[in-house]
Amino acid sequence: MVVEDSNTAPKSPKGDLKSGMLDDAHLLTKVTAPFRGLGADTGDETNRIIIMQRTQLPDMFYGAKRTIFQNACELRKEMTQAEKLLWSRLNKSKLGVRFKAQQPIDIFIADFYCHKYKLVIEVDGEIHESQKEYDENRTAELERFDLKIIRFTNDEVLKDIERVIEEIKRHINTAPKSPEGDLKSGTRDDFNTAPNP
Repeated sequence: MVVEDSNTAPKSPKGDLKSGMLDDAHLLTKVTAPFRGLGADTGDETNRIIIMQRTQLPDMFYGAKRTIFQNACELRKEMTQAEKLLWSRLNKSKLGVRFKAQQPIDIFIADFYCHKYKLVIEVDGEIHESQKEYDENRTAELERFDLKIIRFTNDEVLKDIERVIEEIKRHINTAPKSPEGDLKSGTRDDFNTAPNP
């Protein structure tokens, strides 16, 4: 770990410390905390920059960039009624496997994702009627990662959640497991939140 004073932070081969531009292998965090060692007793607070080597992101993100994680975080806060209902039936491993809501995958954000079975679940609202070609292209791109994508409409989820759950169970029971295994096993790949910006 390297701690630098923000006013004197030099440029580094890894990026510009002052602007916050670093490569994907490093995480930049600004903190305001008492500066230990010099004037610790005075309570002076100094802005400092901490640079840490970020652990390797697991394959379950398929190369997603930081902005995708930030967007996913916002989408989790603004789930539709249908997404909230389905999430209430998928979260906490209620189907015996772990699902993640608003999962970053490459340049996309899947509504729900089960890494163990490489299964993506999309809940399509009214807007998807006018963007069928985009959705088909998006599905094709996700399938490049050997992911299985299943889609439900908002109406299907809201009006017949039991049928939706049975369809998801059917896919889980027939899908091959991911070679990386189940995240529930407690591996280091178990991430709940996006990296701090």
